Amino acid sequence: MIWSAPLAILIIIIILLIIIGPPCLVGAFILIALVPLSTKFASLVINIRRQRVAVADERVEITTAMLQGIKVTKLNNYEDKFEARVAEARQREVKLVKKEQFVWGMTLVIRVCT
Repeated sequence: MIWSAPLAILIIIIILLIIIGPPCLVGAFILIALVPLSTKFASLVINIRRQRVAVADERVEITTAMLQGIKVTKLNNYEDKFEARVAEARQREVKLVKKEQFVWGMTLVIRVCT
């Protein structure tokens, strides 16, 4: 399936060259030039997603630890401390989600513009 994309691009460029002429080569060049940039954005999204999953796991672990020791938590009035830790983890997670969505949006802009 991956081999079909370059073949399809080549066929489309040939058809456009026949219909439009040499000016279509400018668009083809831009299309080919932006492929590495799109690949870079995709790898950036993957890295950010890995960081986000790690933060989400940390948040879930904090909540699980609090729920497993609920008697100790209630007895020693630790609810506020756990709430602050979960809130801090959520803030980091939301920050990473926003960053991931921004990069994903830029990837879509590049794909739509090409």
